[in-house]
Amino acid sequence: MYNYKGIKILLDLEKNTSIYEIYYLIAVGYYKLKNFLNCKTYIDKAAEFKADDWKLELLLAKFYKKTEKFKNALEILKNIKDFKNIPEVIYLISEIYQSREMKQKADEYMEVV
Repeated sequence: MYNYKGIKILLDLEKNTSIYEIYYLIAVGYYKLKNFLNCKTYIDKAAEFKADDWKLELLLAKFYKKTEKFKNALEILKNIKDFKNIPEVIYLISEIYQSREMKQKADEYMEVV
């Protein structure tokens, strides 16, 4: 379960080191707490160290979906290397199309999963 206590521990770790995993986990924690402004801040910090991680890109796409920037989310998801082989990515693409009432496109992606 994510809570602010866990984020505080990670923030304390941040003072001593600036590794990708800490920033990524802080971003995930803020996302789970629906604190999207801080989530985006830590996504950006993590990207400074490792911009090509599909998990970070997936989190960024989820952020864009939650902030209703669907076009940005889809662009990021479709640019993930080998995205058609990652069920979490395909599912989110389908979910975005479904929420935009594009059922046929959503179904096309769900068939892959």
